[in-house]
Amino acid sequence: MSHSASSFPQRLSCQHKAAKAFHCSDKNQSILKMPDQAAYYLRQMYIYNFAIYQGSSKDPQGKDKVFAYVWLENKYQKGSNQVASAVYHRLTSTDLLSYHTVKLVADGFGGQNKNKILIDMFGKFLSQDAPSSVKEIKVIFPVVGHSIIPPDRIFGHIESEVKKHSTLLTDKDYINIIGFHATVIHLGKDCPVLEWKEAVSQVVKEP
Repeated sequence: MSHSASSFPQRLSCQHKAAKAFHCSDKNQSILKMPDQAAYYLRQMYIYNFAIYQGSSKDPQGKDKVFAYVWLENKYQKGSNQVASAVYHRLTSTDLLSYHTVKLVADGFGGQNKNKILIDMFGKFLSQDAPSSVKEIKVIFPVVGHSIIPPDRIFGHIESEVKKHSTLLTDKDYINIIGFHATVIHLGKDCPVLEWKEAVSQVVKEP
């Protein structure tokens, strides 16, 4: 069943006190913004921003609830391994002692979020890392083009700030802007990038 962009957040906003919700999405931003047309002829490098919003969709979107996992394309690719590492870091960094259910709402990128590695990571988290109170993880994939989740609004705020600048030359320029709207976490520095295929093999048996 699909829901309209306006109705979907309302359907998720009634967060039970025993359930913790996380909303995930990502945005690619090309580094090097110049008022000169010459910029179009230069090699563009992307900074990846994987945002995780923690809480109900009706809660205020303060920096303490928004976590931006950032990295450059020349350091890591944008794939399921990076996404799983970011989500795992957020889960293990959150106090879940009073919750029995974790809800993860993620955009439906087949190669990044909706895949075996992410599900296997949840298996490891539940069996080895989660407090005993957590009994289940529910993963929700909204219909693309028919749903708006909190990170989409955050990306909109960031994009509005980017448009106010005629020149942005480095990744630090973009990260400074992102930092006004989210807690910035550098992938590979603040958040380890783990080899999930090897890690989950200790928990999940291949068919």
